[in-house]
Amino acid sequence: MYHKIKIFYRTLTGYLDQVIDEQDYRTEKGKLILQKKSLEEEMTALSHTQNDWLAPFQNWLK
Repeated sequence: MYHKIKIFYRTLTGYLDQVIDEQDYRTEKGKLILQKKSLEEEMTALSHTQNDWLAPFQNWLK
């Protein structure tokens, strides 16, 4: 995650310093936003499935 923030910071800094043109900045920003969305979805999916083993285990204990 830190690596992605570092990339975004460098991209933003380059854009603000006018080293990177607006189109390249928007392209890179779009890629990073898509990666963030994907990671958020993956985290949500993992949080829903991480406790799936508990119910069968609890039933087995009864």
